Amino acid sequence: MVHGKGSLRAAFFLSFVLTPVPAFAGEEQLAPFTPWHVEWTDKTCVMRRGFGDEKHFVVLQIERFAPTDSFQLVVTGDRLTYLRQGWRFLVSYGDRAPGKVRYYQIGKTDKGVASVFLSSSSLAPEDEHGEPSPPVTPEMEAATKTVNLEWSDKRLVLKTGPLDKAFAALRACTDDLVKTWGLDPAVQQSLSRQATPKNDPAFWARPEDYPLDALRRGEQAIVSFRLSVDVTGKPTACDVQRSYSGKLFDTYTCDLLMKRALRTRAR
Repeated sequence: MVHGKGSLRAAFFLSFVLTPVPAFAGEEQLAPFTPWHVEWTDKTCVMRRGFGDEKHFVVLQIERFAPTDSFQLVVTGDRLTYLRQGWRFLVSYGDRAPGKVRYYQIGKTDKGVASVFLSSSSLAPEDEHGEPSPPVTPEMEAATKTVNLEWSDKRLVLKTGPLDKAFAALRACTDDLVKTWGLDPAVQQSLSRQATPKNDPAFWARPEDYPLDALRRGEQAIVSFRLSVDVTGKPTACDVQRSYSGKLFDTYTCDLLMKRALRTRAR
């Protein structure tokens, strides 16, 4: 059995109202004021760290749902308040050239603090097509000492320090995560073939599928899921791993995936 992960970006998104606070112009470099905190659950692995100070902080959150080089990135803090949806937004790691983010969502937390959400990012440099070039090595992680965000005339540098130990803890967490699925991490890492969809995942959830009641209420969401398939490639189970939404979207997402995710093929 193999597992896949994805986010419904085309159909389900978060929408927020932002509260103005004083802007922070130009480049700003922030040192950490908290250690890394890694959260281990049976669905996801998250590590967070605070930068700046307690009055004007920024929280960096990196989340993985499986043993992979990619991760979800969420940055929260009042310095992001004037970032607007649709603006040119760049993210870079260490000294590598920044890459334009294709999909991001801005919003605010339950406490009204501004945030930006990237459903997929990686420490790996992008290839000529804008895709990450795996694999990410421990040496690459150790050489990465900053996370850099750029928009408008603003550049925010989070001085993380070498990321090798933090990502090693994240890898240990995702290995344990795989075990909770009843699988052997070593076996999964040594698979000679990976499952890939026979049809385009972008069509698994379409705009016309939007729940009418949620549409009338203006409700939106981002849902991250794990789709399990058997040795023939047939989907056998869907599990929501992280949801910025209500249970309506969680149930609706998995119902659509089990109906439309066709058998996978080996690559």
